[in-house]
Amino acid sequence: MTMGKTTPPGMRWRLPLPCALALTLAHTGHAAQEFYVSPKGNDAWSGKLPAPNGRKTDGPFASIVKARDAIRELKSKQGGLKEAVTVQLRGGIYYVPQTITFTPQDSGTKECPISYRAFPREKPELVGGRR
Repeated sequence: MTMGKTTPPGMRWRLPLPCALALTLAHTGHAAQEFYVSPKGNDAWSGKLPAPNGRKTDGPFASIVKARDAIRELKSKQGGLKEAVTVQLRGGIYYVPQTITFTPQDSGTKECPISYRAFPREKPELVGGRR
């Protein structure tokens, strides 16, 4: 799936999360590994906390791309997934400045699915194009 790059100048698109991540593998069980993404996040953080800690030294990632890359790294360290992974997007607007590409290496398995979903009772929006 690719999003982004060729939007005409002055045009923008909004994609509510349920539509944006149709690539999601729905998994109803509890994920053994969770990452969080938030407009208040930082891609230098671990992505393992749903909100920034009190000292603002750790918390959620700022981008879906960083979450995707963290899963790729997790898969390479483990020699493949050993547990389900869920990426939870906190509510807010995510401006997508460049194409987000998911390839076969971003797929989970039946036993270890990878899911991208909205944080409970929150509404993330992906916005591409130019303001």
